[in-house]
Amino acid sequence: MTRKLSYGEKFSILSRLEPSMFDLAKDNLTLKKVMPGQQLVQAGDLSSDVFFVMSGRLLAVKFTKEGREIVYSTIRSGDYFGELAAMDEGPRSLSVYSVGASEVWIMPASVFNHLMDQSTKFKRQVLKDMTVKIRHLSN
Repeated sequence: MTRKLSYGEKFSILSRLEPSMFDLAKDNLTLKKVMPGQQLVQAGDLSSDVFFVMSGRLLAVKFTKEGREIVYSTIRSGDYFGELAAMDEGPRSLSVYSVGASEVWIMPASVFNHLMDQSTKFKRQVLKDMTVKIRHLSN
């Protein structure tokens, strides 16, 4: 889709960017409409895009060998995911699918990593967010 992120629709993480870096970010986002039940990411995939949730609710899950679904987190509007694969270029650790109709902005890993390299505030916020996720999973 060709719709661009407007300045008033900043995600918390993107609000840490300096204006020129925000412009770079928004110019490299692609909007995707997601249907209920649609999978965005499959565990083990080698894709590396980062997703910013504009609306809706998604689940990050893993399936056991017996087929049991384990929900690791609920991802809501304003959240983002995929930063691990973007940073380490490793396979996706969890599958992510939409619970209901959702919209996500997709950012290429190369742009995300450039923002990490160029903006200390952005990098610091990503690290803080990762810390929160790790603490949540370990409690």
